[in-house]
Amino acid sequence: MLQADTVFLSPPWGGPDYAKVKTYDIKTMLKPRDGYFLFDTAKEIASRLVMFLPRNVDLNQLAELCLSAHPPWALELTINWPDVLVVRVDGSSTPYYMDIVQLLQRPFML
Repeated sequence: MLQADTVFLSPPWGGPDYAKVKTYDIKTMLKPRDGYFLFDTAKEIASRLVMFLPRNVDLNQLAELCLSAHPPWALELTINWPDVLVVRVDGSSTPYYMDIVQLLQRPFML
């Protein structure tokens, strides 16, 4: 069985049409496999997952993915807004999924 520390996914968003919708649905708009299939497959390989997705992705769906893991995974979301970052990475959002145990073991910083 394939094992890794982290899996990085950058699935095709379906061309520039993703920006024409208010909310990007990872169940219906990701092709040929939906975001739920990709998440389920990747979580079998690693307990840390990074997905590069459009900024208008449905955040409720991302939370739903985390809750579907046993035990539930924590969700850390970084929004790459062009006004804030020096280097613009086409304004997309990058969700990081990680095991809650790993999250709790991280050092706390103020």
